[in-house]
Amino acid sequence: MNAMTCSMHLVVLASLSAGPVAAQSSEDLQKAILGLSPGMSTKIGDSTFTMRQKLAGTPDANGWYTARSIGAGFVVQLPVPFSELTSKSPTTDGSAVESHTVGGGNRDGARFMVNEHDHDT
Repeated sequence: MNAMTCSMHLVVLASLSAGPVAAQSSEDLQKAILGLSPGMSTKIGDSTFTMRQKLAGTPDANGWYTARSIGAGFVVQLPVPFSELTSKSPTTDGSAVESHTVGGGNRDGARFMVNEHDHDT
């Protein structure tokens, strides 16, 4: 598994908890999201997924990457290049949940992820 696949698997797994995705297998969801380039979106069921960044970042002198979320505005330090995915899904009460996930993984299988969720009322 290469670095890009590790990084994107992490983000795809995080997005699965964003909300219901009707009649889609996790493999279908993963394939659709892995094909997105930064700035592209896809609608699956009632959920919309937007790739904000893909394998982004430059290591600092200590090897850490500053991950600045485009969707949510938070900043974190990660030990790997990162990708960012935003998902927006309706909830059962008629509002929506928007999730911003920044994460990445290394070749050894270690994964790092930060999520921020906004619930519209």
